[in-house]
Parts: sequence; C-alpha cells; structure tokens
Amino acid sequence: METTGLPAELKGMLRGFSPVADRMGGSRARVYRYERGETALYLKLSPINDEIRRERDLLLWLKGRLPVPDCLFYAEEGENACLLSSEMRGSLASVYGDVAVEPYAETVARAAEGLKLWQSVDIGACPYSATLDDKLALSLRNIKGETVSLDGYGPGEEFASPMALYHYLTAHRPPEEKSLTHGDYCLPNLFIKGGKISGFIDFGRGGVGCKWQDIAICTRSLRRNLRHLGEKREEYVALLFKELGIEQNMERVRYYCLLDRLVWARR
Repeated sequence: METTGLPAELKGMLRGFSPVADRMGGSRARVYRYERGETALYLKLSPINDEIRRERDLLLWLKGRLPVPDCLFYAEEGENACLLSSEMRGSLASVYGDVAVEPYAETVARAAEGLKLWQSVDIGACPYSATLDDKLALSLRNIKGETVSLDGYGPGEEFASPMALYHYLTAHRPPEEKSLTHGDYCLPNLFIKGGKISGFIDFGRGGVGCKWQDIAICTRSLRRNLRHLGEKREEYVALLFKELGIEQNMERVRYYCLLDRLVWARR
C-alpha cells in the first residue's frame, strides 16, 4: 500500500512507516498495518458510509470509558474515507478465522468480562442508537439494495429469501434489554493482556441497543472458533452464560444471529 492518493497530512503522519495489508473481512473496508520500530498504526480505507463514521465517533466517545484505540486521523475525500488509529496492546482472543487462544475456559472468561464492560457503560450520552428498530430498518435497506445473501454461512438458509427472513424477524422480535453494544462482538475483535481484556476494535455498528446483540454474536464466534472440538464446544458456550451470570436463552441468540445476516452488507 503506497501513500499515493492519501491526504497530505496523513502522508506526513505515515512517513517512515512500512505498510502491510492486515486482513480482508466481510465489509468493503481495507485495513493496513503500518510499522516503524516498536510502533504500529492501523489505517482503514473504506467507501464513505455510516459504519466508518460511527467507528470514528465511537472511538472518540469511548476514550476513557473503555480500552479502545486512539483515533489519530480521519478524513473524507470524494467517495472514500480513511481512518488512522493506534495499535491495541495484547493478543487477539482468537487466531483470526481459526481456533480460540488456549486455554479455552480463560478465553471464554475474558469474553464475558468484555461483555460486562460494554454493558457497564452509562448510555445516557452515547451518540448512536443500535436498537432493533435501527437494525431492522438497516436490514430492509440492505435487502432493497441487494447487498445481503442467505447462501452458506450458518443460520438463515432455511428461509426462502432475505425478505422472508425480514418478515420473520419483524413478527418475532423479542423484548430489548438496553445497554451499550459493540455490534460485532466476536473473538477477533477482542484483545487480552495479563489475564484481562486489554482492548476492543471494529465497533462501527455499535451504539445503544439490546445486550443480547453482543451475547449472540459472541456465542456464534465461540462456536465457530471452537468448531474443531465438535459438540464439546457447547460446554464453553454454557460457560459463557455462567460467567455472565444469566440463563442461556438460545432463542434470543438465534434471533440476533439471524438478524446479523441481514445487517451485514456484503458489497
């Protein structure tokens, strides 16, 4: 990744750093890691959309409330946005797209710790909403924009179309338990250091919503990252709820995992 085409101020901030493509996720954003000695910065490039603007704003708002990266630079030029942030210290709670860091029970405990941290934040001044009304409205926009698919990738394939799933979700919406939500609370977005949660990344879909949004995505992430354990992975799912001190509600988990199929625009 060359700095050609980036804003002049950003080019200056990156002078002397060596870039490496970090990873490609399900979104349209590209992420690059810039290294210089012991220092690392992360640059996210994306078409301008609500998600990257929300991430910028929440980075600023969450500073001092949760362990999150520093927002070092943000700019929009033409149809594109760039967001530069600092590195989170610690190790990822998963090997990205693979198995969770051992020991698994410790990973589950830290994931629960992180959920409790998000739920403990005072939501009174949060600048963004991520309620079911918001999520369902976004789902409908994505369906109309033909940016979602139910092919592969877990639950939802039993529905004839994205619109059929949307109608199911609107007819079966559960009561909401309001808290601050991350929006994509999966293991690759959590950092652990010294036996504690050390940071969170990629919360461009966060805001005030139902706590079960994050619990459901965390449950799904545990199952995926521990898939090599077969049915034994369900022991760690049960452990998550024990660590949270709540009853397992797999219907609620299923609902929010289905909703996520429509919230995530894939192009």
